[in-house]
Amino acid sequence: MTQRKLPVPARYGAPLLLLALALPLVPAAPAGEDWPALRNEFRAKMLLDRKTGVRFELVDRVAEVGTREAAEALLDAVAVLGEKIDGLARKLARVEAEHEKLNSDQDLGRDNYKTRDRLRAEMMDLDERIMAEREVLDRIRRGLARFTAEDARRYVASRAVKGETWRQRAVAARTAAAYPAAYGLDAALRALRDSVPAVVVEVLDALGARKDEAAAGPVAALLLHDDWSVAVAAARALAAIGSVKPVGRMIEALGKTDGRVRDEINSALRAITGENFAADYEIWKRWYEENKERLAGPDARKLRRGKKAPKPNDSDFYGIRTPSKKIMYVIDISGSMNLEIGGKQALTQRPGEREKLFGKKIEIAKTELKHAIRRLPEDAWFDIITFNHLVKVWRPRMVQATQKQKNEAYKFIRDLKASGSTYTYGALKEAFKFATDSYYKVGIDTIFLLSDGAPTDQTYPTSKLMDAEIILKAVRQWNRVRKVTIHAIAIDPKAQGPAFIRFMKDLATQNGGRYIEKGG
Repeated sequence: MTQRKLPVPARYGAPLLLLALALPLVPAAPAGEDWPALRNEFRAKMLLDRKTGVRFELVDRVAEVGTREAAEALLDAVAVLGEKIDGLARKLARVEAEHEKLNSDQDLGRDNYKTRDRLRAEMMDLDERIMAEREVLDRIRRGLARFTAEDARRYVASRAVKGETWRQRAVAARTAAAYPAAYGLDAALRALRDSVPAVVVEVLDALGARKDEAAAGPVAALLLHDDWSVAVAAARALAAIGSVKPVGRMIEALGKTDGRVRDEINSALRAITGENFAADYEIWKRWYEENKERLAGPDARKLRRGKKAPKPNDSDFYGIRTPSKKIMYVIDISGSMNLEIGGKQALTQRPGEREKLFGKKIEIAKTELKHAIRRLPEDAWFDIITFNHLVKVWRPRMVQATQKQKNEAYKFIRDLKASGSTYTYGALKEAFKFATDSYYKVGIDTIFLLSDGAPTDQTYPTSKLMDAEIILKAVRQWNRVRKVTIHAIAIDPKAQGPAFIRFMKDLATQNGGRYIEKGG
């Protein structure tokens, strides 16, 4: 008799899962646990229990069993959790749509706080439930990585390509890439052809950690992938692998890309060769022609230093330069932004400009934002999110940085007024909705966050401080496969103290960006 499994394609949903839980199970006989009982308990609680700790313990117990049957149970649970996440996400989208109907009126006298707060509380609860399911997914992946039985490992590797859901394939492929046997690498390389970019990014991250030179060629082939996050992950994986073999292909890709992808490829080339040509394709190409024979030799790491190229004319915001052409500016317009900061610390001065000594923080922020947009090249795309107790998006889709759109942005910026509290979590969450190519057409790859205050929760006017770690954890999950760079600018930071500074620093550091302080 064949064991009944628990596949959960999205088209079936929870009814099928509940039915599957009642199906008879064929006992396996691994040592150390009553396997049939453990498997029944595991399947039931993966679906029905909301306690993360309980499910962590169950995942660990199943992983300790270590058999192929245990591997099957864990990967089946990945599909169960994926279905739960998708269902919660659909519910969250409905609540967000209802909330959005209230999110266009900042008139404090007419704002429906009770309804808004109820919806925000429901949104936060759903967010936390989704994050909890993802944490269990990570626990399962770590559990599968501990398996040592050959038949169990081979089964996991087979699911890297044959998994019923994309999450199964992502978990299996990432895990297989960590197995030292050749079939682990082979499974990961085959998974690079997956049609879902999130799967490919997970595999690339794992191949970078594996550091196997045999993966360098297949990884380099993805530098021109249609999804920019895949291309960025490929460049980072190549830098981690450190092989000089794909350098020629990397340089050719450099000449066919721009923005963040071009910068990431250049960074990978610098890491591998020790050279720094500031993403200048012609100089890199010349250098390669002069040194390609030596790249194939034993002294490839001792190549001579080349002539450095001039710095590119990147856009910048508060002195943070970026090659990105897909930028979201997230600007705090809370009430504290009405306060003035004095002295030269405001640093709105630029070369050739008359020094500006002090002013309201909101006016300094508006001036700097205009400067940043003015410097954007016409082939760049951008948008603006402002936040206080509300989160407002300037345009529903990213816009190209034509002079007409810049002029429209200047008008929007001119009319900004500061009031309310500091719902940073909601602003970042809104920004990450743009980190996709599916709806917004141009997915952001860079976020600039400017704020002068510690994050508050979703309530208003009685806002409470929000635990910064909740925000950081959420961003880590949102950004796991998207690879968005987040730069954090703290304006007048001393007024808020070390906790605010630490939050802004961590946000930038954990997401590949820079943290700077202005004023105060």
